[in-house]
Amino acid sequence: MLKLQRYNGDEMDEIMVRLPKQTRDIIAKHKLVNWERTAANAIKLRASKLALMDEITSKSKLTMKDVMEIDKKVKKGLFKRYST
Repeated sequence: MLKLQRYNGDEMDEIMVRLPKQTRDIIAKHKLVNWERTAANAIKLRASKLALMDEITSKSKLTMKDVMEIDKKVKKGLFKRYST
């Protein structure tokens, strides 16, 4: 579950995520880690990579059909390489 919530015009949004018990247990053991900042940095990094990808691909002339054909060829080549 991903839940975004904005507080009274605040510049920061809040995200709520569900974590498996195993992950919660690890987090609970490491109380000195600023998990909020860690998560925010990870999300910011991923978002910036996606923004860069969007910028790079915005001028692309590849169609989804082209992508699927390339994907098929790559997978076929990998299958041949690693199945023998």
